[in-house]
Amino acid sequence: MKSQGKKKQWTWFIVERIKFLKHCFLFAKQQQGKLNVLPFAMQFFQGKLKSVYRYNALMLLSVCLLANVVAQDVVMSQFYSAPLYLNPAMSGIAYGPRFTVNYRNQWPGMGSGFNGGYTTYMGAFDMHIDKIRSGIGLLVVADQMMNNIFGNYYVTLSFAPQIKFNRNVAMKIGASGTFIHRRLKWNELQFSDMINPYSGFFDANGNPNATGEPTPSRLSLNRGDLSAGFVIFTRKLYFGFAVNNFIMNKENFSDAVEARTPMRFTAHFGGSFPLKTKYSYKRNIYLSPNVLIANQGRNLQVNAGLLAGIEMIYFGAQFRYVINNPESFIMIVGVKKGKFRVGYSYDFPVSKLVNKTGGAHELTFTFNIAGDDNSLENKNNRGYLACPTILNF
Repeated sequence: MKSQGKKKQWTWFIVERIKFLKHCFLFAKQQQGKLNVLPFAMQFFQGKLKSVYRYNALMLLSVCLLANVVAQDVVMSQFYSAPLYLNPAMSGIAYGPRFTVNYRNQWPGMGSGFNGGYTTYMGAFDMHIDKIRSGIGLLVVADQMMNNIFGNYYVTLSFAPQIKFNRNVAMKIGASGTFIHRRLKWNELQFSDMINPYSGFFDANGNPNATGEPTPSRLSLNRGDLSAGFVIFTRKLYFGFAVNNFIMNKENFSDAVEARTPMRFTAHFGGSFPLKTKYSYKRNIYLSPNVLIANQGRNLQVNAGLLAGIEMIYFGAQFRYVINNPESFIMIVGVKKGKFRVGYSYDFPVSKLVNKTGGAHELTFTFNIAGDDNSLENKNNRGYLACPTILNF
């Protein structure tokens, strides 16, 4: 999720890169008739600049067209598979101990490899403790951009007491504290004054040319933050609400500008409903509708979709709508068997960036030692009571 500070910093970076294109082509055209070597330089630049221009165009489009989306935290397509990131109150809701791993590569067309584009890595652990009737959780997040030129790193501890109203209804209230480290690899940025019309950004020895751009006063930041939320759940339904970024930390590396992370408000609800058919006595078949509404600053995003499960296989679709901008159609498929679950989703862009960004890939893995147990009624202690399947994801 990309904040207002990131948007300003990357806008400035894009402008510098666009200057490079203009400067290079004008110089080559002016000198083409004077030196015989320059036609070859023109061919060199025309070949090299195709990929550079495409890179900068995507960056420029991402700021101009998605300014209201980029200036926010990342939102997972399989949000129910990243429970501690979604809402601290989800800590321990699947009883556990539970381990989850998430990977998201958004817009891989902007980079290359596993770290191309905007990539997010998550690892989490949570469990319910009967003696204190509460859940605990640990979440580690690495959020990186442009092959790790810019990165956010989070370590979060969460605590979620549970209030059980009766055998069928419970509420968990959660709070979390987060340590945040941000850093920028300044030496890997490229500016227009670094361009040599004959060799590009590098000299004959392959070393980057010098730039006159002043280095920011700091290249890394360390901050703390707080979040809170609640979730109410029954055998078939759940509803949750969370508030993140209470402190609204400063994000700017330079004192010339000031950018803060806006608070994020998230509502999520859904359920799991078994289907009773003539085949249901042989197979476990269910439907699970899920909706997420996220608001951060001026940005409003809605994810809505439906999952269907047949025995160990589940599949479904979602649609992501960002205010005034239908953003993507999401296909989801996965396998859930006993203590293990693996899921994959792909975001098909439906905006003007279709065929240019590469969409978004997302992988999730869950290992829950308790299997299908949940904190509302653990079968080892009180006898098994079914809850929405989605809560055990």
